[in-house]
Amino acid sequence: MTRRGFTLIEMVAALVILGFLAAVAGMGLVQLTQGYVSTRQNARVVEKGQAAMARLAKDFALIERVSTGLANRITYTLTSGASHTVEQSGANLLYDGVVLTDAVSSFTLGYQSSLSAAAASSYSSATNLINVRYVLLAGQDMPQSFDQRFYLRKRNRLD
Repeated sequence: MTRRGFTLIEMVAALVILGFLAAVAGMGLVQLTQGYVSTRQNARVVEKGQAAMARLAKDFALIERVSTGLANRITYTLTSGASHTVEQSGANLLYDGVVLTDAVSSFTLGYQSSLSAAAASSYSSATNLINVRYVLLAGQDMPQSFDQRFYLRKRNRLD
């Protein structure tokens, strides 16, 4: 007598193996999707951070004088006569009270008279360099740090 087909046990075993493979593949797809979402969030945060730093670089290149320079706030006047303030408020970096970027975990300014000098937490007439540093939180609270040093023109002095 020849046997055709599969027994019930063989069918159940095949379904169990297929279910196990589907579960493993599903978990892999979930991790792949989470990685994609996290990478996309990080890319957006980096883009926002770079745009904010570019805006500050544009202004800081034209600073005429600094009227207030603290560790987390600076008020300055440009060569055009326009006055601006940059500061952190909560999780936002503000430019004249308007959000420049969000998801800010820290914002610090350092003031140096020379490259070899230690950074001070406030501006003085001897300041020739301003160090700007802020940290933005990306997906899953991954910090992205942005640092830049700006050289001031010789005429930039405290009012």
